[in-house]
Amino acid sequence: MIATVTVELRGQDPELMHRFRNLGEDLWHLFADDPRVSVDLAEVDKAMSSFQVETRKSLRKKTAAQVFEVVHEHGLGSHCVVKSQ
Repeated sequence: MIATVTVELRGQDPELMHRFRNLGEDLWHLFADDPRVSVDLAEVDKAMSSFQVETRKSLRKKTAAQVFEVVHEHGLGSHCVVKSQ
């Protein structure tokens, strides 16, 4: 079963969008060697307000926590929302 962790950007500031895409690229690098987690780099590069991280349902909470941590490392904690389904 697949679960989705969605990262949403609040606002459309060009500087924030650049940092948001950098965040997505860092998540792609973080999970690149884990076949249980997937980040579509093409989706990240086109992202205007959100992108998704797909993972196994059993790893949803762990993956969401890792994404949340990286969001804060990028200083985007007050600009992004992390949702898991």
